[in-house]
Amino acid sequence: MAISKTGPASKIEENLLIDGTGNSITFTTGKAPNFRSKLANENLVSPTNAVHINTPNIEDVELSGNDIQANTYGILINSAAKNGRTFRILNNNVYSKKSDAIEINVPSSSVGESYDGVREVFIMGNRLTADEDPDDPINAGFGIGIANAREVLAIGNIVNKSRQEGLHIEDDQENTIVVGNVFRGNLKGGAKILHNGGSGTPRMPIVNSNFFIKEGTEKTNTGIWRIYDPTGVIPANIANNYIKGFALGINADGGSVPIYAEGCVVEDCTLAVRAGSGVRVIGTVVSINTPNLAQGASGAIIDSIVSDIAPTTILTYTGTAGSTGATIKKFGAKTLATPITANTATNVDLFPLPTAMYGRVTVRGGAADNNLLAVADVSWNGTALTANLLMTKIGGVKITNVNLVVNTATNNLAVSILSTLAITANLRFDFEGTYYQA
Repeated sequence: MAISKTGPASKIEENLLIDGTGNSITFTTGKAPNFRSKLANENLVSPTNAVHINTPNIEDVELSGNDIQANTYGILINSAAKNGRTFRILNNNVYSKKSDAIEINVPSSSVGESYDGVREVFIMGNRLTADEDPDDPINAGFGIGIANAREVLAIGNIVNKSRQEGLHIEDDQENTIVVGNVFRGNLKGGAKILHNGGSGTPRMPIVNSNFFIKEGTEKTNTGIWRIYDPTGVIPANIANNYIKGFALGINADGGSVPIYAEGCVVEDCTLAVRAGSGVRVIGTVVSINTPNLAQGASGAIIDSIVSDIAPTTILTYTGTAGSTGATIKKFGAKTLATPITANTATNVDLFPLPTAMYGRVTVRGGAADNNLLAVADVSWNGTALTANLLMTKIGGVKITNVNLVVNTATNNLAVSILSTLAITANLRFDFEGTYYQA
């Protein structure tokens, strides 16, 4: 027998089968519409898949409150489960040694109204682990894997560890919503979103308000990666996610297809946002302790990034020389603390000068000895700066003059400050317009 049951009294309905051939729990042939089965409060230990749904016409299944340990898949709704509907996976503790904790993968042989895969899957309140197995040759290990299904809602789950991505979305899926989950202990990436649609056309998933946290201190892999694959690329709504500890926070790969990233926070990464060829990254991303704000391929446009530190780079172009460059429209950050010599104009670097730019710069300081506000229209054609200082407000008696200049020693746009006393400038700045790198 491939099942070890040590839990409380069983609530296994009659259409579940304890199977000694490798799957701990399988489902027998579907009954008439509106039948129901429930597996609740069981302790399952399996040398292969613990719960395996691989029969057509299964409907109205609930898996709740179970402690599941599997050598391969913890819970698998598999390719033969055609025309399945209404699966509730609730409040389980699921451990997979070599595969995925939860995997939904039922390819459809039809599209549109004739879709014959799986619909209405609720994944809520589970604690999931896809453990690290260095000897495992299987390229699996997702906390939650979603492929091909319709109406999948993953809400309020905690992925304790994932050998691959914590979240993996691909293939001909539609109406996928992943909200309010914690994906911590990501040994590789946090989330991957692929087109790979096969016979159908996948729709934009909504992946909002989740936490993606890298395992360990080595900054590798990507927090959220919207991938261009041979089939194509899909739009994605990834607003308000928190991403920490990766090499790259958000990778918006793919040709000319937008991604909505409003309110995402990228912390302790190496690079906050990368945009592929022609991609528009919509919304403001908050960058915390991440030295490089953006990279862009040919024609990429990144709306807005706000940094809590003095960044090393604003935007790096990754496209082919001679092609259209990349653009960031808005960014804000702070300067390095810069000593100002008394009665000597001193340059305080704001940000590196790009290939070209046109827009408005606002510089501000709020401390007693940094009490200034300066607003200027600026343009830069690669060789000459034009700065029209529209407004300057200086408080106190220390700072007497400010101006925007090119610091030729560092190739930065800088603010020149003249002060009657020696001070240390700690300023914030914002740019809005076209910052173009090629």
